[in-house]
Amino acid sequence: MSRIRTNLITNRMANGAPTVSHGLVVAGVTTVTGSINNLNLTGITTISTLDLNGDLDVDGHLNADNVSIAGVVTATSFVGSGANLTGITQTAINNNADNRVITGSGTANTLEGESALTFSGQTLSVYGAAGDPGRIQLKEGGAVSQIMTTRNSDTNGDLRFSTEVSGSLAVRAKINYSGDFEIPDKIVHEGDTNTAIRFPAADTITFETTGGERLRITSGGNLLAAGITTSNTGFMFGTNGEHYLYKSAANTATLRVTSDGPYVEFKDVSGDVQLGSASGTLRLSASAAEKVRIQADGSCYFGPQIITEADMNWGHDAHQRPFIFSGNQAGVNPADATIVVANPNTDPPSTRLGSFMFGCKTSSGGNSGIKAYIEGWTTSNPSNTYEAGGYIKFVTRQSGYGLTEHFKIDHDGKLYKSGNHFYPLVNYTEVATFTGVSITSSSYTDLRTILSSYSPKKAGNLIVIHHQSQCWQGADANSNGDAMWKMQRQEGGGSWTDVIANERIMGNMDGRSYTGGSGLSRHHRTVHLMGSFTCAGTSINLKTQGKMDFTGVGLQWYHHSQNILQVWEYEKG
Repeated sequence: MSRIRTNLITNRMANGAPTVSHGLVVAGVTTVTGSINNLNLTGITTISTLDLNGDLDVDGHLNADNVSIAGVVTATSFVGSGANLTGITQTAINNNADNRVITGSGTANTLEGESALTFSGQTLSVYGAAGDPGRIQLKEGGAVSQIMTTRNSDTNGDLRFSTEVSGSLAVRAKINYSGDFEIPDKIVHEGDTNTAIRFPAADTITFETTGGERLRITSGGNLLAAGITTSNTGFMFGTNGEHYLYKSAANTATLRVTSDGPYVEFKDVSGDVQLGSASGTLRLSASAAEKVRIQADGSCYFGPQIITEADMNWGHDAHQRPFIFSGNQAGVNPADATIVVANPNTDPPSTRLGSFMFGCKTSSGGNSGIKAYIEGWTTSNPSNTYEAGGYIKFVTRQSGYGLTEHFKIDHDGKLYKSGNHFYPLVNYTEVATFTGVSITSSSYTDLRTILSSYSPKKAGNLIVIHHQSQCWQGADANSNGDAMWKMQRQEGGGSWTDVIANERIMGNMDGRSYTGGSGLSRHHRTVHLMGSFTCAGTSINLKTQGKMDFTGVGLQWYHHSQNILQVWEYEKG
């Protein structure tokens, strides 16, 4: 037999316990004077005798055939019959039965099974005999609150909630066997005791704020509001189809809603206004006369006296919803005139947008009540493209004739009169004084600046110019030459360009040869220049030039001071 004798066994690293892979057999007595902090036994360990002077801590299962314990054993649970346990005092339960709640009896080692207090695992029951109901009391000090049932029959019961007042319990709320919640007086808002719902009398309910009554429902079904003292102050909803709003203590209703019509009536000292319905229409009346009517199809009529399209011998179709505004008084011309927002003709094309029509009542047929209208159109079906243009037509009725288009504003802003394009005049300028100037040059020479820094309204406008000058031939001429005259313009400080030229204002100046030297070649003559151009929108300067294609004779322009320059500016669209 081999033998190992040693004082200390550790693992190879000397930092822990050794590992015994196949078990450890200890034949003698193993004595542990301290504690074993870490003992890892993976196999079977047989110990004949284990003497522990300290504690034995077993976290898992301990199976021991004979355990002798001299001291106290403490256990969290016990498994077994307990038949051989001794020294245990027995407790008795009186009146024990299923589901009874066990209470103290006042006697040592004796409990009481309460027959009137049971718990089934789901239901806690407090039983009481007829005349002695079950109840639950909640106490703090001497104050008591109570929940109690009352018996109406063996199948019907009420639940009552009571609080203590001056030492006595009083019922504050009840849920009856029908499911109704009953209170003796009022419901208040927590933390706001002056706000309440009250039941001050039979068949009456009130609503209070800041301690005052604001709303009351009476036994007759009327709703009264705002400081009510009688039925004719404040607000009353009645059950007879009549609803009123009264002001102060007056007997006249400021607002009345009635089923007679039905209508809503607003009243003041000067009259009343009514809003009601009749025959599928909504009507607004003032001073007992209808002023507004809205038809079921959406057509609307407005005015002191309602005028319909039938009064104008015109009728709308399913495509139209006319809005008709009438004059001051029906039957009095022209005060019965109307403005209609609708198309004048039925079944309008898809490009017709709508019209403002002007008309009056008439007894003649054929749309005779329509006297003029302004009509909007689009250049294409607006459902096809959002970029479709629009234009406006102005149509009037000629006396004794039908409706005729006389004026049109096209989609590009161009104006048309009776189908013809025209340019509206947007500005006119006139200069009427010029001093004389003479030339003898045979080349065009500047005469005079006739207009400086004219500002046109916009680019693209048409500038039309008329210029007049009186000329004086101050000497005899015996030649067939000509005097010539022209106008030039400058825009935006650029170059000068011709507007118009008059190349033969005094041709054949040899008149002396045909008059025997009578001197007819010496004379005055008024000459004109008239031209036009499309402007660029920048500042415009105008000047004149002249020349003589013969020599020896001078010609004076602007001989008389009363000459004129006229400038018209037309918008081309």
